[in-house]
Amino acid sequence: MSDDSININIGGIKEGFGKLKSFFSQKKVLNVLFIIFFLAILITGSWIRTQNLPLLVDSTTGEYIPTALDPFYFLRLSETLLAEGSLPEFDTFRQPFDVGFSKEIMPRAVVSIFSVWKIFDSNVSLQYINVISPVIFFILGLIAFFFLVQALTRSKFAALISSAFLAIVPAYIYRTAAGFSDHESIGMFAFFLALLIYTLAMKFLDKEHPRKKILLKSVLFGVLLGLASSFTIASWGGIASFLFVIIPLSFGLFWLGKSQERYQEYFQKRKFQSYLAFYISWVVFTILSAVIFYGYGLKDTLSRVSFGSTSILTGALLLFIIIDFVLLGRKNLLKPDLRKYRVIVSFVLSIFLGILVLFLMGNSSFSIISGFLDRLLHPFGTDRISLTVAENSQPFLNDWINQISKTFFWLFFGGLVTLGLSISGALKKHKDKILFSLLWVFFILGILFSRISPSSLFNGTNFISKLFYFVSAVLLILYLVRLYFREKINIRAEYFIMFSWAIFMLISVRSAVRTFFLIAPFTCFSVGLLFANISRYVKKSKDDLLRLSLGVLLIVVIVLSLISFNGLSTSTIALAKNTGPSANFQWQQSMGWVRDNTPENSIFVHWWDYGYWVQYLGQRPTLADGGHFQ
Repeated sequence: MSDDSININIGGIKEGFGKLKSFFSQKKVLNVLFIIFFLAILITGSWIRTQNLPLLVDSTTGEYIPTALDPFYFLRLSETLLAEGSLPEFDTFRQPFDVGFSKEIMPRAVVSIFSVWKIFDSNVSLQYINVISPVIFFILGLIAFFFLVQALTRSKFAALISSAFLAIVPAYIYRTAAGFSDHESIGMFAFFLALLIYTLAMKFLDKEHPRKKILLKSVLFGVLLGLASSFTIASWGGIASFLFVIIPLSFGLFWLGKSQERYQEYFQKRKFQSYLAFYISWVVFTILSAVIFYGYGLKDTLSRVSFGSTSILTGALLLFIIIDFVLLGRKNLLKPDLRKYRVIVSFVLSIFLGILVLFLMGNSSFSIISGFLDRLLHPFGTDRISLTVAENSQPFLNDWINQISKTFFWLFFGGLVTLGLSISGALKKHKDKILFSLLWVFFILGILFSRISPSSLFNGTNFISKLFYFVSAVLLILYLVRLYFREKINIRAEYFIMFSWAIFMLISVRSAVRTFFLIAPFTCFSVGLLFANISRYVKKSKDDLLRLSLGVLLIVVIVLSLISFNGLSTSTIALAKNTGPSANFQWQQSMGWVRDNTPENSIFVHWWDYGYWVQYLGQRPTLADGGHFQ
C-alpha cells in the first residue's frame, strides 16, 4: 500500500471521528442520550425491586402482604379508609381505646393510587397496590433525586452516575422494594422534592434580579418550599427533621456570607428583604399547610418546625436574621467600633430573646438545646428497650463499609474531599485554601474514623476517640469563624447546601444502623460529585502534567466505579429476590388459627414487636405494637 493511500485512510478516519464527535456534542443528542440512560436506570431499579413479589403472598388467604412489621399497620389503615371513607376517631385494634390513628399520608396515598389504577385494571387489589407502592415512590424519588443532583452540581453526568448508584446500592433497596409499604419510600421522595425546590430557590436568591420581581418571587419560592416541607412531615416525620437542620444551617451560612459587614459598601435593603421574606414565608407556610392540609395540631407543628429539639435551628435562625436585618438597616444602632462585630451582637440578642420566647411558651430552653445535642449523638435514645431493636443500635464504621463495599466507600470519601476543595476555591489566599482543605479532611476523618470497630483504638467510646471526634469539629468551626472576620467569603449558594447536607449525614453515620438508608442518597451524590469535580479540574487545568495526572485519576475513578457498580448490583439483585415477608409461613398459619379459633373480642398481650401482625393477620386487638408500647 502506498504512502498516499495510507494518508488518505488516516485522513478519512480522522474525518469520521470528527463528524462522530461533532454529532454527539450536540445538545439535543446529549439530552436524548441522558434520557435513554436515565430511563434504563429507572427500569432496572424498578425491576430489581419487584423480584420478590412471588414471595409476598399469605399462604392462608392468597392475598399480598408486606415484608416488614410497620407496613401491616399502614395496610390496615388503607383498608379501613377504602371501606369507610375515613378513619374513625379511635383505633379499636390498639388498646386502650384512646389511641388515635397516624396522620402520615401513606395509607391515603395507597388508596389514591388504587382508585386510579382500578380505572385501567378492574381486577387489581388494594393489597397488590400496597406492596407495589414503594416501587412507585422509588421511581418518583429517583426522578427528584436526579434533578436535585443536577441542580447542585450543574452536571447531568454527575446526576446520572449518582442516580445509577442509588438504584442499586444495597442500603437503599430493602425499604424501597416491593412489600416495604412504610413511610420511607414516600418520605424520601418528599425530601428530595423539598431539597430540589430549596436549591432552585437559593440559586435564584444568589443572582441579581430586577428589583420589582425579586420580593414576590422570593415569597412564592418560600410558599412552594413550605408546601413541600409540610408534605415531607406528613410523609415521614423522621426525614422531615433533617430538612429543619439542613435548610436553616445552609441559609444561615448564606446570610452570613452575604452580610459580611467589613466588605459591604452599602446595605442592599431590597435584596436582604427578599432573603428575609423567603425564610419567613417558608416557616409560616410550612406550619399553615401542615395544620390545614394534613390535620396536625398547631402545638405539635410548631414543635416539629421551629421549637422542638430537632428543629430549634429553624426558629433560632428566624430570630437571628430578623434582628440582624434590623441592625443592617440601621447602622446607627451600633457604635462604629461594634459594627464589625454586628453578627456577634445579633447572635447574643437572639439567645436572650430566644430564651424569653421559649419561657413564655412554657418550654425550657436548656432541655430543648440539650435534646438537640443529644439527638445529634443518639437519635434513637440510649435506653435499653429502644436499643433492643437491632437497627437502632449505634454502628461502627466497619459495619457501614461492609454494607456498601470498600471501593464504594473510598469513592464516597473522595467526593467529600473534592467538596472541600471546591469550597476552598472561593478563598482568595493560597494559604487559606490549603488550611481549609486540610481542616475539612481532618473533620471528615474525625467523624468517620473515630468509631471504627469495637477492637480498634478508635472504638467511639474511649477518651482518644471522643477527643478525635470533637477536636476535628471544633478546629473547623474556629477556623471558619476566624476566616469570616478576616476574609471576604464569596461562595455559591449550592455549596452551602452541599456542606450542610454533608455535615448532618456524616453525623448520622455514627448514630444508628437504620440511618444507613438515609445516608445512602448522599453517598451516591458524593460519588457523582467526585466525577463532576475531577472532570472540571481536568478542563480548567493549564498545566499539561497536572492535566495528565488528573486524567489518569479520572480513568482510575471510572474503573473503580464500574467494579463497585458490578459488585453492588450483583449482591442487590440476590438480596431483592430473597426478601420475603418477616411474617413467615409459621406466623401466617398461626394467625389463620387465631382468626378462626379465638373470640373476636380477645385482646392479645405480648412483646410489642408482634402487635401489627396480630392486628392485621390475626384480626384481633393488642395491648402493644410497634408504635404504641406500654
